[in-house]
Amino acid sequence: GYIPINVKEAGINMMSISSQTLGGPMGAGALYIDKKTSIKPLFDGGNQESGVRPGTENVMGIVGFGAAAEAIKSKLANESDRLKQLGEKLWQGIESKIEHVEFTGSRQIRLPGHVSFWHRFIEGESLLLHLNMKGIIAASGSACSSNLKGSDEHDLRASHVLTAVGVPEEYCSGSITFSLDYFNTDDEINYVIETLPDIVHNLEGMSPVYEDYLKQREQNE
Repeated sequence: GYIPINVKEAGINMMSISSQTLGGPMGAGALYIDKKTSIKPLFDGGNQESGVRPGTENVMGIVGFGAAAEAIKSKLANESDRLKQLGEKLWQGIESKIEHVEFTGSRQIRLPGHVSFWHRFIEGESLLLHLNMKGIIAASGSACSSNLKGSDEHDLRASHVLTAVGVPEEYCSGSITFSLDYFNTDDEINYVIETLPDIVHNLEGMSPVYEDYLKQREQNE
């Protein structure tokens, strides 16, 4: 729902599309399969959906999915450019006002309105909590928790995506992602740029890692 895709030009054999990422209802989606690709159904049963997936179709979800796709298609070009501009504005604001941050991924080759960064001295979960209290919704790509076999403990692991793009594992817990939508406005981006630096400054003051960094810097001066 952010950039146009030509499956033939891109050489795509199979592609899944989620309704909810387009603003449509949950519980619906689409699977593109080119004519040269054959697949075996995962489930046995009825012959719905050309025998690929048995079960009664979610008609209301499908209709809503189609309506969302049509709505996105009609404004894709203009809104994609607008989101790209908003994302660049947010990137510049964070870059100019906050120290000790590193952005993840290419600045140019990324989804419109997607801004991801990590902070050397702040946990992503703490930053998310304080952003939420200010009415700002973001996400943390810091880690995933999963139950260890035979144990009630949780295994906190760095995101494999972040490590794949070169983020040091010890800094993955400080990762924050902003994903802008068609409903986001310029005023909201201004609000984030004005609010985020104060939150970061306050959290730095509570970070023992940041305190150690300052002491080390003083010793080296």
